[in-house]
Amino acid sequence: MRRLLWLMTMTVVLSGVTAVAQRPAARPQEFQQREQTAQQREESKTKARYKMNTWHEADENQPQEFSFPWMPIGFTLLCFAVVTPFAMAMYRRMSAELEATEAGSPKMRGARAKKTDDAEPEEQ
Repeated sequence: MRRLLWLMTMTVVLSGVTAVAQRPAARPQEFQQREQTAQQREESKTKARYKMNTWHEADENQPQEFSFPWMPIGFTLLCFAVVTPFAMAMYRRMSAELEATEAGSPKMRGARAKKTDDAEPEEQ
């Protein structure tokens, strides 16, 4: 237990030391905007103003039809149909085994006896 506590403490300390070591030593300098010519400013304004693409009657812009995923759903249903009988048989067999085991176990007999003793007051 002490070894685990020591290991966890050392992990936290080492991760803290590495985080401090990776911190940049100097602070970033002030942001200086680069100088633009009047033509570059006008171009950037027009780009910002007309950001939306124009509509072209091309195949890529046509609405796509929705296709329902029949194959994956059908395959899933088929898998469930194949597995369900086996699962039901296993469930029935296991529940019968558990019922038989619990009914005859000495532990359960003792628990049942205690329940009946608790219900009746003891006579002395």
